[in-house]
Amino acid sequence: MNTKTETMITKTSQILNVHSGAIHIENKVKLLSRQAWFYMLYKAFPYLQTQTTFKIYLTDLKKAINYQSKNNKYLKEALKELAKTFVEWNIFEKDKGEVWEINSLLAGCRIEKGTGICHYAFSPFLQRKLANPEMYVKLNLLISQRFKSKYSLAIYCLALDYLNVKNNYSEKKLTLEELRAYLGLKSNEYKLVGHIQERILQRAEQEINNDSDIEIKIIPIISTGKKIGAFKFCMSIKQEYLQFYLPQHKKALPEPQQTNITDLERIENIYQNKIEVEISVVKNEQLKEFLSKHSISLSAPSLRERLQAIKEKLGEEKFEDYLFHIANYVKREQKGGMIKSIAGLYITLIKDDEQLENYQYSAKQVEKKKKEQEEKINKIYEEKLKSVYNNQLCSHFREYLEENYQQHESLFIEVINKNINPFMKQYAIDKKNNGKIDKNLLKNNMFMVLIFEKSELFGYSPIKYEIWKETFIEDEKNKEHLIKLQQEAIREENTR
Repeated sequence: MNTKTETMITKTSQILNVHSGAIHIENKVKLLSRQAWFYMLYKAFPYLQTQTTFKIYLTDLKKAINYQSKNNKYLKEALKELAKTFVEWNIFEKDKGEVWEINSLLAGCRIEKGTGICHYAFSPFLQRKLANPEMYVKLNLLISQRFKSKYSLAIYCLALDYLNVKNNYSEKKLTLEELRAYLGLKSNEYKLVGHIQERILQRAEQEINNDSDIEIKIIPIISTGKKIGAFKFCMSIKQEYLQFYLPQHKKALPEPQQTNITDLERIENIYQNKIEVEISVVKNEQLKEFLSKHSISLSAPSLRERLQAIKEKLGEEKFEDYLFHIANYVKREQKGGMIKSIAGLYITLIKDDEQLENYQYSAKQVEKKKKEQEEKINKIYEEKLKSVYNNQLCSHFREYLEENYQQHESLFIEVINKNINPFMKQYAIDKKNNGKIDKNLLKNNMFMVLIFEKSELFGYSPIKYEIWKETFIEDEKNKEHLIKLQQEAIREENTR
């Protein structure tokens, strides 16, 4: 099984059981809007029975639909489009007893400036249908987000709706008129059948076969007059994805086999290693208070395996931090008056793979930012330490020249004459030192910097920085100075 297949199968939290009718959104809607609506429905799905309004972080939404721009204008246009787009139920008359009905995809949404949160709602008619689908399609959002064409996604949804998992083959025939209506084509768009076939259907066939979990073949049907009057869509599930679909269709499952001793031993070993998290052993006091207040037992059998998996994935250090992270999320939801069962939501979020992925992503970003800041602070600290080194070296070189001035006097005068600028000569020598170049100039820091750059000419061999640094840091009398330099570096970085 290749990496792409494993990714799309294992991330089960991205699976949306969407009403069969709602899968066929009016295809006048843009690809981004359709993908956004699927994800918004996915986020709202666990609460459709208990809430009337929902919310989503814009960062989560943009990440889910691969929206790269920092400008939310186009995203807002996509949301406006959803409020103006309708879903017409039972357009292919799969449900013979259902009445005709039409709903807008969003009843409304609201984004408050500075919050980064989008509040949204479905109409009561639509929400009732979405919460209790008579027939549903199992949509993998990780796959639906791969499509680059809205027509490809629409045809993929059509194929999903008509998949026959038991036989792993199904067909759907659409007349040219039905196909145009389904794809949302206007009368002046793609007038030639050849253009529909070449620019829409062939591209969709290629995208679906390359980037999804199903195989599709779109066959033109010739009518009287040797013209294409319809298209037949032939669908089947790729073999590597078949097991992913089979558990939802019990008739297609193989007969259960008797478990052997090795299997029993394996199962026993798994359960011996299950995590037993009781409130009494939780270290985080705020988490302990939250669990106790809402009577949430983390040692419940339904949570043991999940908690063990989380602990193995995050490690001991971050395990409780993640549980507390989820608790804080629930508290924020509670303040907004959006939930009825705090314990129910907490346990739901614990089981949600996406929450864990978001936490890991955020933790990595925080860790990355922390590391970058530490590197900047260390760089500033290192610059300050080098400044101390240069000052000490310059002072030591001054002492060296003072002791050996007679030996180096002529060289000293020569170096100054060659490198001094007119302003320094006029001010420091002519005005301050009666026009003389002598030993007194060693007391002037400007001259010392100038001379120090040529220190090797005077036979001076300075100690290398790394050796000096090691000695300086190890010297106990420098500890306070080093702490001060570190604090200064932190302050400078924080004020940038």
